[in-house]
Amino acid sequence: MALILLPVLLLGWARYIEPHLLLVTHLKADTGQTGAQCRVVFFSDTHFSSSYGKEEAAALAQKINQLEPDIVLFGGDFLDSYARDQQTLELDAICEALDSINAPGGKFAVWGNHDYGGGASRVYPELMEQCGFTLLKNEYITLEDYSVTIIGCDDVMLGSRTMQQLPEDGNFHLVLAHEPASLGLLDGSAEGIMLTGHTHGGQIYLPFLTEQVLPPGSDGYIRGLYAQEETQLLSNGLYVSRGIGTTHLPLRLFNPPEIVELELSPT
Repeated sequence: MALILLPVLLLGWARYIEPHLLLVTHLKADTGQTGAQCRVVFFSDTHFSSSYGKEEAAALAQKINQLEPDIVLFGGDFLDSYARDQQTLELDAICEALDSINAPGGKFAVWGNHDYGGGASRVYPELMEQCGFTLLKNEYITLEDYSVTIIGCDDVMLGSRTMQQLPEDGNFHLVLAHEPASLGLLDGSAEGIMLTGHTHGGQIYLPFLTEQVLPPGSDGYIRGLYAQEETQLLSNGLYVSRGIGTTHLPLRLFNPPEIVELELSPT
């Protein structure tokens, strides 16, 4: 009986409970700068679909606003499959919810592979604008009030694989990309951290097995923080988010959805 009951309970948890948990991961970094203290919130891989829509968007926005961020970053894969779900997606309601996210320093986003595929590339820039996000594509923007430079990388799978020179401006660098593989396209080194998603942490996390079935573009990075010694580029390394939504299967196991809160402290 136990052998039958346990898989049923795990499946029920993975389908109906864990995908709707929304945990906050707290990180801290010393910027080495003299600017103001700054709270950055990063989220990725919402994969909005006909079964994951406006209610989840509203809950996500509420959770982010409770953190009172100065800057909000989105790591791509806004939609799961635009071609499949465009008739049932309540995009206006989803965008209205995300537009309610408050961030005095600005809200910024990059492209993910699902934002290019399935016809989504035709609507993604407009959707990000409707949500109040500035879309960065192989470009950077400097926020002088915080002594922070945000570098937005294009998707490496379906976008343009362009080398990104880390600007030598003395600021703390927030490198925003969808896939961890973007790390290989950075040139230079700097004070900063790279924030990515894409892997979902494997979505169903099983030690020693998950790393064998990671999607292309992961470059072997699964989830969590990888130190500078492993990346060789940025002083605070690479963070790979578990993401928010699901794809292929509406399941999460040992891998709950994640919002990342990054506290930047000046010298």
